Order: sequence, then C-alpha cells, then structure tokens
Amino acid sequence: MYHKILGRIAVVVSVLLLTLAISVSLHAGEKAYKDLTVEQVKAKLDAKEKFTLVDVRTKEEWKEDGHIKGAFLMPVQELESHFRHLDKDAEIVVYCRSGKRSAKAAEILTTNGYKNVSNMTGGIMEWKAKGYPVK
Repeated sequence: MYHKILGRIAVVVSVLLLTLAISVSLHAGEKAYKDLTVEQVKAKLDAKEKFTLVDVRTKEEWKEDGHIKGAFLMPVQELESHFRHLDKDAEIVVYCRSGKRSAKAAEILTTNGYKNVSNMTGGIMEWKAKGYPVK
C-alpha cells in the first residue's frame, strides 16, 4: 500500500517538476522592460507625455555628444547607487550611445522593483542619425 502511495507521489512530483521546467524555459529570454525606438521616444516627447528620460552615458559623452532635451544624466556605472532617486511609479526611459548600456540600466532598474521601464534602442547615435535635436 505504501509503495502505491509513494509511486503516486513520485508521479505527481515529476509532473510538477516538468511543468516548472517548461514554464521556466518559456520565460527564459523575456525582458522585464520594453524596447522603444527613437521614433517612439520622439513621439512621446512631442506629445508632451509625462515620463522620466535618463541618459546613462558618461559625463564626457553627455558634454561632447550632446543629450536629448529634458533628459538627466545618471551614468550606468553610478546607477546601482543612485537609482533610488528615481520614482518607482514613474515611467522611465533610459538611453545611451547605442542601446547596450541602457539595456543594462533597464535590467538594473527592473531587478530593483521598477515596473515601467523602457530602453531606447539605437541610443543617441540613432537619435542624431534621424536628425532629431540635441542640446
């Protein structure tokens, strides 16, 4: 009798583990943040939508290459120690030179409980290539 019960328990545990494995594999690679194109970010700015625009490049890049009007500087290297200054309830869009560092910044923010985070793909390089203004 105990063998039948143990056998059934083993089957149930196996099914649960298989379900968990499938669930994890389906969600692998999903990002907790959204990607936005430069066109989408420009449209949000033009529509005067309320969101926080964060430039995660270095101070040197900010000065030399310009920045998007309304953005504020928070280099990705300093983000871990300064992200608490950002409103967790606000929509946050991060950008960098090409989109790689800002993707890392978006991951840092979402890992720390920020829910409405977007990464501007293409970064300031694509922004400028489209002829959009910088300060």
